[in-house]
Amino acid sequence: MYKNQDNATGGSSASEGAAQAVSYLRASTKEQAEKGGVDEGYSIPAQRDANLRKAETIGARVIAEFVDAG
Repeated sequence: MYKNQDNATGGSSASEGAAQAVSYLRASTKEQAEKGGVDEGYSIPAQRDANLRKAETIGARVIAEFVDAG
């Protein structure tokens, strides 16, 4: 699944030269895909949070997200 994070007009609100990132989230086990895998910390929501934190740390803005739910 692909999700575009840009604003509704399709343009980018990032300033010229600002870093952009693409987030890839993947559930590698059936349990993660079906139940969210919350206990082991690798669920899609946990990965999303980690990716967004990393992007913020390096000064990047996530402009798209790809989800492979298994």
